[in-house]
Amino acid sequence: MVPKSKKLAIGFFPPHNKSWMGGVNYYCNLFYALNVLESSDYEIVVFLGKNASSDVVKLYEEYKVKVVKTAVLERWSIAWFADKLLHKLFGTRYMLNRLLSRYHVSIISHVQADMGVNCKVIAWLPDFQHVHLPHMFPPKDLNIRNHGFLDISNKADAVILSSYDALNDFKNFVPTQAHKGRVAQFVSQLPGFYSNLSDKDRNLILLKYGIDRPYVFVPNQFWRHKNHELMLEAINILKQLDTSPLVVCSGLMEDSRDPLYVSRLLEYVEQNNLADTVKFLGLIPYEDVFTLIKFSEVVLNPSRFEGWSSAVEECKSAQKQMILSDLAVHKEQYPEAIFFNVNSAASLAEKLALVVDTVNLNSDLEHVSVSVPERTRSYASTYITICTDLLNS
Repeated sequence: MVPKSKKLAIGFFPPHNKSWMGGVNYYCNLFYALNVLESSDYEIVVFLGKNASSDVVKLYEEYKVKVVKTAVLERWSIAWFADKLLHKLFGTRYMLNRLLSRYHVSIISHVQADMGVNCKVIAWLPDFQHVHLPHMFPPKDLNIRNHGFLDISNKADAVILSSYDALNDFKNFVPTQAHKGRVAQFVSQLPGFYSNLSDKDRNLILLKYGIDRPYVFVPNQFWRHKNHELMLEAINILKQLDTSPLVVCSGLMEDSRDPLYVSRLLEYVEQNNLADTVKFLGLIPYEDVFTLIKFSEVVLNPSRFEGWSSAVEECKSAQKQMILSDLAVHKEQYPEAIFFNVNSAASLAEKLALVVDTVNLNSDLEHVSVSVPERTRSYASTYITICTDLLNS
């Protein structure tokens, strides 16, 4: 058992490097929110491998968390192998448990696999994309996700979902564990430089990427479920009518589950002569993404599935209007957005035409970001309540 301490210590195992920057940002936003409460009743302990990226460590340390670097979490180290072997043989992580005990950790949070620990466990299931879009997953990946989701749902003491839409999916996926589901809708904070971006920054970013007119921005990774194909079809419809706005897309241009996906997109652009109406920038710096959000006419997310989109959260916090696919989670997350039928290129084309015809799509959003501090505090309070209720149950 984990020794009791006057202060509630919550353990996290966030990404060790920037290979999953979305995950790093998620945890940073959670740690920021917990700092907002300014409570001395709990302590956040972040466990990382000894080989963790120094840049990522510095990011976490900005939020007054205790960072513990250990060989037990350093993949392929002797300690890591030993801990894994003991877990496999005896069903418990003796070395990890000793580490948690040393730092008086009562709960580990946001885990996505059986950790073999003696303290309370809160799992985190970001989304159920594989349930809704199984054809986009190789059979092996599908089996791994199904088994993993079931295993952690059965073994965790509580399961955090980022939306009520995801909570419904959780209840349908594993009805016997439905009582464990808890919703904590994360809130994205804007980077400090965002409010200081000026006309000079606008001119520099447009020059850097060769953007010569007002544009729609799509800051999505190039995964098949992000629905770039339908977006291109909509652009093509508008091109035939000579009303297409410029659409600028950023994000890593590869999909490991569908290696030919990006090639098909590029081929479609070439065959339909869309090079003058769509720009693919690829992976660009974090600062550039936010600068392009700031100076775009509108931000578009045509995705076929989301759990709780960080891009949508960021635009909501920035009072930036969005055109979103009509997913239930999008309507839950940003009801003020403009919605189109996720399966209809014509529907999206109709909404994109608004960019050409409307002077300022953002004029009615002045009230949206006023709630950012309130939403942040609510998010943190909800999360801490989940933890304390679990300990008291």
